[in-house]
Amino acid sequence: MQLAEEEKLASLGRLASRMAHEINNPLGGLFNAIDTLKTHGRTPGVRDTSISLIERGLNGIREVVDAALATYRPERSLRPLSADDLEDVRVVMKPELRRRRQRLDWQVEWPAEVAATIPGGPVRQAVLNLLLNASAVTPEGTAIGLSVKRTADQLRISVSDEGPGMPRDSIAMLSDDDPGPAVRAGRGFGLWMVRRMVDACGGKANVDARPSGGSVVTLTLPIPEETRNERSHAA
Repeated sequence: MQLAEEEKLASLGRLASRMAHEINNPLGGLFNAIDTLKTHGRTPGVRDTSISLIERGLNGIREVVDAALATYRPERSLRPLSADDLEDVRVVMKPELRRRRQRLDWQVEWPAEVAATIPGGPVRQAVLNLLLNASAVTPEGTAIGLSVKRTADQLRISVSDEGPGMPRDSIAMLSDDDPGPAVRAGRGFGLWMVRRMVDACGGKANVDARPSGGSVVTLTLPIPEETRNERSHAA
């Protein structure tokens, strides 16, 4: 019983630490938006864009808190993924990229519509987590990448880095059939959230080595047949 209690306290400590990390990640972008408002807030377009970013950023933080409290369910975030979610990620990443003198290779082919079954908030947070991880392992002065493509039946999101390669336990968190051992070992709260989002969407995650060095994490999210049929009928 004493050992169980000590393990529980240790787990809570790890959770608290990672919660602070996950909440702190988007704060740079939010403060950047506030600075923009202070400087250019009288311009209607800039003001509306910044306020919208702040609102979505705060909603994202709330979803992180909900997930950590084990009360989060995918149905609580029914807003579908949109181009704004990805643009928000690009804005939030700017301070970190500037600090590390990195660039973001942006290859986003955004379709006219995306299936309403793909939730905006969780996907946005997952992409942000992967980009922050990619930036952390990529040398200064080089690049990380984001690629988003839609096919007839799926949405593919790829994040690439120029680091030394993803550790095996991190790969297990994302792609193993049973990520339990990696989760219990406390391997990456951010990656755990990515895995939860992928599982909730019925998708899969793959990690591949780049020929030139580094890793590519690819999230494949299915688009249900009924959604594809609705789009075809609308066309």
